[in-house]
Amino acid sequence: MFQNEKEFAQATVEKGGRLYRVGGSIRDELRGIKPKDDDYCVTGFSNQTFLNAFPSAHQVLDKNGEKTVDVFLLKVNGKTVEVALARTETMVEDSNEGYHAFEFHADEDITIEMDLYRRDMTINSIAKDLLTGEYIDPYGGIQDIKDKVIRATSDAFYEDPTRVYRVAVRYAIDEGYEVEERTKVMMKKASRKLDKVAINRVVNELEKALLSPRPDKFFRLLQEVDVLDIHYPWVNNLVGVIQPEEHHPEGDAFEHTMRTLLSMRKQSEKAEEIFSMLTHDFGKYLTPLEKRPAHHGHEKAGVPLVNEMCNALKLPRSWRRAALFATEYHGKFHALGEMRIGKVVDLLVKAERTPLKIEGFARVGLADTRGKKDPNAKHPNTKFALLAKEELLKAKPNLSLKGRAVGEDMRRQQIGDVKKLKKQLIETNELKA
Repeated sequence: MFQNEKEFAQATVEKGGRLYRVGGSIRDELRGIKPKDDDYCVTGFSNQTFLNAFPSAHQVLDKNGEKTVDVFLLKVNGKTVEVALARTETMVEDSNEGYHAFEFHADEDITIEMDLYRRDMTINSIAKDLLTGEYIDPYGGIQDIKDKVIRATSDAFYEDPTRVYRVAVRYAIDEGYEVEERTKVMMKKASRKLDKVAINRVVNELEKALLSPRPDKFFRLLQEVDVLDIHYPWVNNLVGVIQPEEHHPEGDAFEHTMRTLLSMRKQSEKAEEIFSMLTHDFGKYLTPLEKRPAHHGHEKAGVPLVNEMCNALKLPRSWRRAALFATEYHGKFHALGEMRIGKVVDLLVKAERTPLKIEGFARVGLADTRGKKDPNAKHPNTKFALLAKEELLKAKPNLSLKGRAVGEDMRRQQIGDVKKLKKQLIETNELKA
């Protein structure tokens, strides 16, 4: 419809309004980062007057397929973009849905400053007038970008408790940024209604955190402001759980988990693999106090806790399957070189049938090691596992056999091939017997 932003901005003025680019795209622009999406806001319109001014606009549908009253789709520079009316919002309690319903107010009298006031953080509360190129920054977001500070924009922060998680996600994404102290206090206060937030919104922020550059910072901040136990009690339970110092010089089980989480993120871009490191030591919390710091059997003990978390948060099936396997068998990976070949084959075949695959299982073992030692350490069993997979795939079914005999014959082939591989690696000092 419009060739560029300038043309859209001019048409908006002619219709009695004003066009702004807002939110994350402006934040990224000011930081010299190419924005992923362009979000627009217009002032001077009600829902009906905007549709009258731009009849080709389409209203965005909500999750129930109903038209929203203040968000529209238009084409600008060949792309379909979202255009929102400047608005104020109030969160309302919905007995069926939880604290995630909002009442919006959008009309000709809402200013861009009023719209920016309701946004979560100052670095997201900046607008750009697309006719003049002027930045509208009533809450000091530009200075906070320069100072690398994450700060709540206003007391409107309390309207949506999910913003507690958004701040933590932003902290995990933006290297070098610090959360302002008053905002930490606001996070704690806003968390009083976090347990009422719809679970899908919680999981949405969790996935962003896991895929951020520093997922450990997300959980560290939540623990610091004392809200980790609301949706992540299984993680919070690891705080203060001591471990054998000779094997875990890094400290308690929470610290170890955070380090393994970061290590896995450096290796993987798959949410299920990163999540598996978050859960892998849940069972250590169940170790009786008199038996600590040793945690024998914590792997199997953690399995019900992983299921408990996945059920409570309604997590994706792939996350559950990856986490269950990593939790129950991560200790076995460290013993791979000492195990009987038949057990090695069975374990790796089982790993290959999970979302982790053998490659992901190897990353679990490496992350676990790096979480308690040098973050750049290598694992002697990594090469063994990856090369063993190649040997497992070489096995061919004997079509002259029938039923279970086919699988048993393939397993014999696999055991023979992996046994030869192990011998070669031992002879070259690449694996310890």
